[in-house]
Amino acid sequence: MGKLYLSRCMALALGVCGLVTGCGGSTAGQVVSIEMALASEDAGASFTTDTGWQVTLEEAQLAVGALYMVAPTEGESLVAKVMAELFGVGTALAHTGVAVDGALVLAEWSTPVVFDALASEPEVLGTVLAEAGEVATGALWLAPTSELNGGQAWVQGHATKDGVVVPFAGYLVLSDEGTTQWVQGVDAAGYLDEGMRITLLTDPQKWLATAHFERLLANEPDGQGVYAIDGNSQVHSAWVLGLRSKYGYSVDFGEMAL
Repeated sequence: MGKLYLSRCMALALGVCGLVTGCGGSTAGQVVSIEMALASEDAGASFTTDTGWQVTLEEAQLAVGALYMVAPTEGESLVAKVMAELFGVGTALAHTGVAVDGALVLAEWSTPVVFDALASEPEVLGTVLAEAGEVATGALWLAPTSELNGGQAWVQGHATKDGVVVPFAGYLVLSDEGTTQWVQGVDAAGYLDEGMRITLLTDPQKWLATAHFERLLANEPDGQGVYAIDGNSQVHSAWVLGLRSKYGYSVDFGEMAL
């Protein structure tokens, strides 16, 4: 189902909300317009890992296939209920009003994007219709893309420790088994309402926090002296854990730019 169709349905649902439920007072459950965005939590490209390596990132990209803001408790979405009664589109929706991990989605961005995780300014994804209410957590799908060699992320940089410098680069490819490509439970405590900008922040410093870069030296570098982060390396495994950790992300509730 297209996003435009969904938006029109939700707008119609809002128009009859007062007739069906007597909406009034609190905005909870009402359809609101918000912006969704991506940003770097710390745009600084240099940091020290938990393993003692001083890392400087030159590039860091992340493929986000979908982004969700999730309500704190299980229950029936008001918008989904109204739409089901009017248009017969209840549980068939893969959008706002559908459960993710047992809770209700209040807002969603579902157009895949490759994000520069070192950018100093947020990347505004666009405006969407959402359901006003309390948000508890965020969830995101790390989508494979041909832009990142069929993977979900790309990094390039160098790591230094005890006089040893390891230039590195590589793609991260997540298995499609189960929920491997999903990050759920991201802290997103706040209230979603009209005119807000909801920004998912990612911290690339946490991606490689437990990497042992010396282990890349067991393989030969390429012609430019760069060591590849291949799928069998400890660095890749550490990267998978860091990228999939909910603690590598947070959500900011702000206002739309004028």
